[in-house]
Amino acid sequence: MNDEFKAVAIAFAKSIADRGAIALGMAFLSHGWLVPAQVTGFDQMVAGGIMIVFGALVGWYRDHGKLLLKAEINKLNAQIDAMTKQVEQSTPKK
Repeated sequence: MNDEFKAVAIAFAKSIADRGAIALGMAFLSHGWLVPAQVTGFDQMVAGGIMIVFGALVGWYRDHGKLLLKAEINKLNAQIDAMTKQVEQSTPKK
């Protein structure tokens, strides 16, 4: 198995896991809504809501958040480099 196929397979598995968490959360939420027992239904609705939010956040981070975070880090590194260069230029050399 080559590295490219392995990377694609891992990305596909992560995507399925994210969507699976959302689907399972929806199942818990709908079952909790329909179950006649109030305490059990409330517990399942809360667990389902948490799973939906967690799955959506992890999926968003993998798709968009990681790129935004890397861009922000690169911007901060460029600012630090500029400030360092400015300090080095203004410091008298012996």
